[in-house]
Amino acid sequence: MQDRYGRNGTDRLNRFLLIVALVWFVLSRVGVARSSIPPVLLVAVTYYRLFSRNIAKRYQENVMYCQVADRVKAKFGINSTHRIYRCPSCGQRIRVPRGKGRIEIRCPKCNAAFIKRS
Repeated sequence: MQDRYGRNGTDRLNRFLLIVALVWFVLSRVGVARSSIPPVLLVAVTYYRLFSRNIAKRYQENVMYCQVADRVKAKFGINSTHRIYRCPSCGQRIRVPRGKGRIEIRCPKCNAAFIKRS
């Protein structure tokens, strides 16, 4: 998101950096992490990215972060738009969209029907 002065605003990379900084800062206050300097540096990087005028560079950084984050989510099976169910009769994996309530799912392999909450 860009405002009239050429600044980027917040994107997925900035939100991630702020969350990591907040968690690190809380851990340093509890005593798990030793130093509170890295979270301050992460916040500084976030502000630098937030007010940078090099929009193309910040956009590329965000695109690279999104690609890596999506790859990691896919590797661990974290999918925010769909759910994966297994057919109770044949074990076929079936992908259904989230947020549709209770739906009847029909297996494309064995044609068995079962009801699940999406």
